[in-house]
Amino acid sequence: MNQVENLERLDKEIARVLEKLESLEPGTDEYGDVMQDLNNQIDRREKMIANIHAARELELKERKLDYDEVKDTDDTLHKTREEENRNKDRIFGYLFEGAKFTAQLVFFGLTLRTGFRFEETGTLTSPVFREGRNIIAKWFK
Repeated sequence: MNQVENLERLDKEIARVLEKLESLEPGTDEYGDVMQDLNNQIDRREKMIANIHAARELELKERKLDYDEVKDTDDTLHKTREEENRNKDRIFGYLFEGAKFTAQLVFFGLTLRTGFRFEETGTLTSPVFREGRNIIAKWFK
């Protein structure tokens, strides 16, 4: 049986005792016994309400603990994902820096080779380009 159902039954019992109390005359022994029974029922009701509130508070505390555990798990998962992303960013950063350095070396090598060719031939361009330039220059003379 549910505590709320017990409380409802107790309320009905208190109502029944109150009706019985109204039919009796004050000052009689039976009136005193019914009054004592009514006080006992009211005390039981107050204790039952206190138990219901305590159970609800306990349930709320458990839910809060569950929420805190989930929150801690989420925070840990979030930190783990951030760390993984940082590691990926770091790896991609190293790869990008390596690609930049390699490109600089390649262009430096090409420039150096062109410089060595200039020292040998005295021109920066190839013979094909030079002859093409001469042909175009003849058209405009």
